[in-house]
Amino acid sequence: MTSEQQPISKRIDNIVRNGLHPHLQRLGFRKRGRTFRRQCERHWEIVSVSGGQHNTNLDDGSIGSFGIELGIHFPPVFAIDGVELTREPGIHECYVCDGLALSGHAGFFDDFEGNDPTVEERTQMVSDAWSEQGEEWFAALSDYSAAYQWLRDRETWRESMYFAIYLNDKAGAAEALNHCRRAWGGLLLEHIEAIAARHGVVADKG
Repeated sequence: MTSEQQPISKRIDNIVRNGLHPHLQRLGFRKRGRTFRRQCERHWEIVSVSGGQHNTNLDDGSIGSFGIELGIHFPPVFAIDGVELTREPGIHECYVCDGLALSGHAGFFDDFEGNDPTVEERTQMVSDAWSEQGEEWFAALSDYSAAYQWLRDRETWRESMYFAIYLNDKAGAAEALNHCRRAWGGLLLEHIEAIAARHGVVADKG
């Protein structure tokens, strides 16, 4: 069986092992399954690889996808939401999170079209993507203030409020709370309001 005839999950594992793992291993990331973690002095850095929910393998071909997420977990900011983890964080517990942009069709499988990149070509694309983006992305956003500004630029207001509280930016926290009031309702907004009140965030309700 050639590498292109293997199930998608096996192909993804090969791509990760040869195109991504060597870079992360050099930087001190520890691997568990398809998730890589590095604990730093004030935060965690996480790289997570996931296969598409509808990956399908048939006798005459496969259709599917995979993606690579980069995330930074800031424990004291995460704790403002009322949760202190007693285990290693996951990618879904990273307020700062983005996908590694892969060139061409590197992340998509469609054997029926017959013009997919080979596993070897995909592996090189993943390696190149990490070299061009990965390490620089983490370096740029591992600072709390830089992460806060990144979230504000993306109008991610709930998480922005938590960072503002941690950084004692009272005006920024109030602004973020007002945006949350316009965007959310129900139990989620009640939760956000309770956190804001607990930390003395005062915003205009008009």
